[in-house]
Amino acid sequence: NWIYYIDNFNSPELRRMQTNGKMDQNVKSISKSDNNFAIYPIPDYLLLYSDNQFIRMGKDGRNALELK
Repeated sequence: NWIYYIDNFNSPELRRMQTNGKMDQNVKSISKSDNNFAIYPIPDYLLLYSDNQFIRMGKDGRNALELK
């Protein structure tokens, strides 16, 4: 029950907000030079494309693993 979005206000970061609006959290900082950042939700994980690599992480940002 989360919405994932990119906040570019101060410095780019991946954030998530509960659908009821009660909680808003930072998940991952994003490099300012990364113009190709993408989020792919998959069951139990997020698959991110960042800095020309794929990263699999828990939906809360923990247990990030670079995929080769």
